[in-house]
Amino acid sequence: MIIDMRDFGVIVGCYRQDYLFAKATCSSIRHGMGDIPITLLVDGRFPINELSQLYEVRALYREDVRNEFLRTTCTGWGLPKMIAFWESPYEKFLYLDADTVVWGDLMTKLKRMEDVDIITDQPACSYTESDVDKWFFQHQRIEALLPSFDWRRHCNDYFCTGVFCATRDMFDLEEFRMLLELARREPNLFFPGDMGLLNLMIFRAHDEGRIKLHKESLQTICIDHEKASLERSFPANLESADFTSHAPTALHYPGIKPLLRCKTHSGPMSHFRAQLLRDSGLQNPFNIHARLQTEDLAFCHRRRVADIKSRWVKFVKK
Repeated sequence: MIIDMRDFGVIVGCYRQDYLFAKATCSSIRHGMGDIPITLLVDGRFPINELSQLYEVRALYREDVRNEFLRTTCTGWGLPKMIAFWESPYEKFLYLDADTVVWGDLMTKLKRMEDVDIITDQPACSYTESDVDKWFFQHQRIEALLPSFDWRRHCNDYFCTGVFCATRDMFDLEEFRMLLELARREPNLFFPGDMGLLNLMIFRAHDEGRIKLHKESLQTICIDHEKASLERSFPANLESADFTSHAPTALHYPGIKPLLRCKTHSGPMSHFRAQLLRDSGLQNPFNIHARLQTEDLAFCHRRRVADIKSRWVKFVKK
């Protein structure tokens, strides 16, 4: 491995609702990537004792972020990960959303990180104008607001930002502030969260020669694949997993959350949720399955309550 491990670590972003998945993410990192440092970037305030004790995971709570602008604005869906670009505890870091699990040693895909500022995922498709409008940003408004940025040249580059490898301080904080203010003034300018905004920042900086970039196949987005295909490529269940079946990747579950029973192949996520319980000393398969079912029920209940609150707020506003 070329990267100096003293200056490299993994950052996992999460909030209370997806903590059950973040625990599995950390378990997969520890079992797939060895003793690499791990930090949980937390939007909210809750203890992470299990992860600290089992895997020496540290917590970076948004409330403890030094920069006031980042601390007060980078909250909600997607935006907390932006904190890592300025307050990462590591000079170089692999960022993972909480709804991911590492399949194999992903460090083998990051060897170029010594020579570049960021490694982005290599997308499997080219985006049309309507795709860009749907998933990233309103291209006509970007043309008007940032005419020097040629968004069309990157239709083969835009990617889902749940997995990437980056360098601290590679961006100008004032640029982020400016773009976020644009997003606040025009709520439909960017896709909600960070995806459109971050893609624009990355490829705009690259075009202007401010950063060096490399593309690598880093993630497998599960909703883009048939369940049967995923089961063949990533054979896994609560008890075991065959990590020789596929090249190292981060399995990413946007959209459909990988509970024990779901519409996609949740075997890898379930395996590492169970592995954390085994690492903590629980060995009886029946008890492990019961614990995971209890977590799933609690997760679904919290989502239902959140949905009801959201609908009520919209009704009151009307």
